[in-house]
Amino acid sequence: MSTSTFQEDIKAIHTLKARLGMDDDSYRVALGAFDVTTSTDLTPQQARAFRITLQRAADAARRASTQYCTPAMLSRLRFHAIPCGIEYCDDLGSWQLDSGAIISGQELRQWLRDQWALGQTRRAQGMFEPTIPSAMMNRLYEGWINPKANEWLEAAGYRRPGGNAKKLFARELLAMPCDHLIDRFRAMHEALERRSMDATPPPDAGASHAEEVRNDIQ
Repeated sequence: MSTSTFQEDIKAIHTLKARLGMDDDSYRVALGAFDVTTSTDLTPQQARAFRITLQRAADAARRASTQYCTPAMLSRLRFHAIPCGIEYCDDLGSWQLDSGAIISGQELRQWLRDQWALGQTRRAQGMFEPTIPSAMMNRLYEGWINPKANEWLEAAGYRRPGGNAKKLFARELLAMPCDHLIDRFRAMHEALERRSMDATPPPDAGASHAEEVRNDIQ
């Protein structure tokens, strides 16, 4: 790069601008650091410096786009996604408790909420044993969490790993789409928490409650 000409630097700047997906406003803001509004007003030294800055940003973006999500990221994703799945999964079926009682519908949904809250309390105390049975957790993932996650990934232009809408293939998630899902589920989770603080739904609300909450966050 040290032997490049001014015109080569300007051409590279425009190429990097497109690669980074910079719109005209953000591009002008970046140029503002050199007190100009167009690249042709840069001095040769400024053009070289600006090209280097954009190249470093492009390299960082490329590295981020090929990094897989970390266990900590997956943990944050689950923390926000599971309460949403409990609230919105329409096909929970029924479940037999240790006492032998069989619960379903809103009673089962409330039991899952209570088990999730218990699990978070125990986790804060350093106990990590699951409080929601794995078979029921699979229902949440296959019935709502994974299909919703895949829907959001496709809408955002991310390639969905695998063709099964009921599978998320979490270990194959790249960092950037994982961050996108964390943001989406976090917003939904926070909306649920705000709603629960505002009012507690009546025990017979059933599916109508889930539909009401779903409408609030769309």
